[in-house]
Order: sequence, then C-alpha cells, then structure tokens
Amino acid sequence: MAKTRRAIGLKITLIIAASVLIFSAVSVGYSYFYLLDPLRNSVMDSRVKMAELAANSITILLEKQAELVNTNSSAEYMKEAVMRANAKYQGMDAEGARRYLLDINKKWLKAGKSGDTIPISPEVDKG
Repeated sequence: MAKTRRAIGLKITLIIAASVLIFSAVSVGYSYFYLLDPLRNSVMDSRVKMAELAANSITILLEKQAELVNTNSSAEYMKEAVMRANAKYQGMDAEGARRYLLDINKKWLKAGKSGDTIPISPEVDKG
C-alpha cells in the first residue's frame, strides 16, 4: 500500500511539474511573439523617424549650401577674381601650366615641412 501511495504521489508530482513546464513554455512563447513584437515595431518606428529627420536636415543643409554657391558664383566680384586667377595661365601651354603648379606645390610643401607659415599664394612669398 505504501508503494502505491508513493507511485500515485510521484505521478501527481510529475503531472504538476509537466504542467508548470508547459505553462511556462507557453507563457514565454506568448510574451516573445505577442509582447516583444510591438516593442520591436516601436523601436523600428523611432529609428525610421530619426533617419527621416537626419535626411531632412541634410537636405536643408545641402540646399542652403547650393544656394550660397549659386549666389557667390553669380556675383561680379567672384567672376573678376576667377578671371584674374585664370589670366596667369593664358599664355602657357599645358606642360608650362603643369610645371608652374608643381613648382607652387613644392614651395608649399617646403614651407609646411620647415614650420613656416604656408602662404595662400606663392607669389605673396617669393622665398
């Protein structure tokens, strides 16, 4: 009789343990599929909104820069400065212009390595 009681008690314990494990597994599955999905969607929505805001900010910045470039490029003083700068190269052939630019580059590199101030134009500092 004691063996039968133990066997019945063991069966009841196993049934309860199995029920708890099944209930736990179902609860975890439910929470994973039905509770985490809205959280995941919420995070995705906020990331999409942040990306849209960043894209809009970059678009506005680029539009302002393009407007500034258009304004400056149509300004008369800018056209005159470009014409003066290009006047140096009018009498030169392609090889002469290349040698001139390489010479300027060497002067800039020399000034940079020696710690001197690098001139904006080598004509300013004939050294």
